[in-house]
Amino acid sequence: MKLSPPLAAVVVVAALSMCAFPQVLRAQIRDNGPASLIITYKSAPSKRAEFRAYMESKGAAQFARWRTDGVFRECRILFSSYVVNGGIDMAVILDFDTFAASGRWKEIERKCPGGIAPDGLALGVPDDTILAYPLDRAEAPRRDPTRSAFVLAPYQVTVDMAKYEAYARGYVVPQLKGWIADGALASYAVYIRQPYQNPEGRAWTSLLVLEYSDMSALARSNIVKDEVRKRLAANPEWKAFSDNKQEMRKAQGFLFLDAIVAPDNAGR
Repeated sequence: MKLSPPLAAVVVVAALSMCAFPQVLRAQIRDNGPASLIITYKSAPSKRAEFRAYMESKGAAQFARWRTDGVFRECRILFSSYVVNGGIDMAVILDFDTFAASGRWKEIERKCPGGIAPDGLALGVPDDTILAYPLDRAEAPRRDPTRSAFVLAPYQVTVDMAKYEAYARGYVVPQLKGWIADGALASYAVYIRQPYQNPEGRAWTSLLVLEYSDMSALARSNIVKDEVRKRLAANPEWKAFSDNKQEMRKAQGFLFLDAIVAPDNAGR
């Protein structure tokens, strides 16, 4: 994955859009293990700054209260760093201990679509809700989201689920762990959408959420990537995955975002 130059990589974020959540619920889910909802939002350019300010105050405070009340286990609010034609302005990732636990979010949706109160809906609106499960995630012992630079990397997977999961665990995850060990990443998460099959062929199947420690870490990401890959290439199994990675998925561009930090997450 090549991230430089940063501005040139802010592309194709319309790929984050996919089938509506009610459609997903009618499909077979993976199991009752950990689950996540990934909600995307749009705002008119004339309202974008005001929408961000709203989320930094009332919006973040409301999501923090829902977290304290146990509606979800974890929440990340990410606002796009740049305006992208056809892209999104914000993403919220809600993590639940089980799929069944995500049912509590339906109660929120009845009064606050996408978790946004009526006054906030005048500034920005939810565009899509995606059901996914976390394939793998990890974070550094200490991280400061207020300094972090986030990247969302959506991929369209071109093989069956079992084959892709083996590839992700054998090729992608060892690299991400290496990036954390080298101090470039503060955290990462790998999500697989549910249902896995995507008959429309337009939306992402796998999503990487990469939290770089700061802008400097993002700037040297290619250097770290190359160093980690050189080390991993000594492993024949990893090298085999590397040689065949083009058969596994198609990259759909990258989106750069900043964290909107809820009060109880600051400086964690």
